[in-house]
Amino acid sequence: MTETSTKSGRKRTFLLGGIMGAAAMWFLDPDRGNRRRHIAQDKLNAWSRRVRRQAGKQAAYAGGRAAGVAQQAFHAYPADNPNPDDNTLRDRVESELLRHPEVPKGRINIDVAGRIVTLRGELDSVDDVARVEELACKIEGVESVTNYLHVPGTPAPNKEEALAAS
Repeated sequence: MTETSTKSGRKRTFLLGGIMGAAAMWFLDPDRGNRRRHIAQDKLNAWSRRVRRQAGKQAAYAGGRAAGVAQQAFHAYPADNPNPDDNTLRDRVESELLRHPEVPKGRINIDVAGRIVTLRGELDSVDDVARVEELACKIEGVESVTNYLHVPGTPAPNKEEALAAS
């Protein structure tokens, strides 16, 4: 070891001893040392509680994320029911039809009875009527589609006979 490194080591030791002596005097002061020790202990306890609370929050967050990933993995491939009940099939048809941007929302009434889908409502064009019927026929679980959709100014297909008879 060189002489300069020994001197700097001694300086550090002297400085550290001075700091420790000052801290000891600060905490062991007969007049205020007891209060200072208690304040330091309270601050250390508060810091410890904050660290534990934050660690608990991070652990809960990580646990929630892991549970979410597990649920996504579990439900990634839903068990398709080849024979859904009428309400489930109606929900499926409604979901599939209304996800297409060209299908007008709120203008189609969808009913299902015995896997037969009934469409009612008024659409803007004959092309829209045909497109909606075609999309409904392609949905899994639909046996057939009864289409009572019509364009403005024309009677609904199920009303034509009644109007002609009157």
